[in-house]
Amino acid sequence: METRKYTPQDSDITIDLTSGFFVTDDSQELAQSLRAATDLRVESGLFDYYSEGDPFPPEVILSILYTLFPLKEVYAGVLSSMLWDKAKAVHARRQSGRSEAHFVVRKVDEDGRTLKEVRGVTSDPEIIKDMIRRADDEGP
Repeated sequence: METRKYTPQDSDITIDLTSGFFVTDDSQELAQSLRAATDLRVESGLFDYYSEGDPFPPEVILSILYTLFPLKEVYAGVLSSMLWDKAKAVHARRQSGRSEAHFVVRKVDEDGRTLKEVRGVTSDPEIIKDMIRRADDEGP
């Protein structure tokens, strides 16, 4: 998987959506909606995920620049709701019958290095919001 390079001019939040489920329009719509709903700089794109031995590859990787933490509650709420709505819409479009999505939330530095990572499988935006909070917690 490619690591994005972050600079203060690029984005506050980057959302990577797996190309195995999402299409370019999903990515563009999500970024535009988040930019309109918040004053954050948001990038979104598709990625191909491969990891030997990972039984649950993520469908959504949310990378948040460390300087945004603690993330305002309103941003965390909007972000988690929009991410879940998009995942739910993709499952409905694909008629997968699934009601959960695999998420990874990362706290990253300006160079894109992961400072903390939280993984989860959920169908609840509140769990995604909790994952965002836990990405800021100290410790492993």
